[in-house]
Amino acid sequence: MASLNFDESIVLILFAQSGGSLAPSHDDIVQFDAGLQKAFGATLQKIMTEEGLEIDVHSRSLVLGCRPHMPGNTPAAQIRRACRYVISAHQALSAAAAVSLAPLQRALAPGTKRGARTRASRRLKRVAPRAKKRRRHARRPA
Repeated sequence: MASLNFDESIVLILFAQSGGSLAPSHDDIVQFDAGLQKAFGATLQKIMTEEGLEIDVHSRSLVLGCRPHMPGNTPAAQIRRACRYVISAHQALSAAAAVSLAPLQRALAPGTKRGARTRASRRLKRVAPRAKKRRRHARRPA
């Protein structure tokens, strides 16, 4: 695939949603990507900077992919709402990840030995039954 302005997956999704061919050619996709850049590139750059979003291919693609699903009567309003949505979603996911990683972070905090057994793990080891090994007897010839 040629070098695109946006993530390939977003370009393909937007191409399909726009009613493009079910069997697009390489040139069709590249031209569609160039059209997206021409139509939204400057506005994305300006609004993403104002909203404090990092400007890279991934975040530009994410905002552009969300834009058609955002309320607003202009592309600029939709892009601004998409930026705010992306920021909010990232914060929510980061907060959830921080909560789920809290036990791991405590375990790896300075002063804690890595790999050291905790009271709970020692208790589990005592309680867990050991698997019995089957004894295989050699068959005696009859």
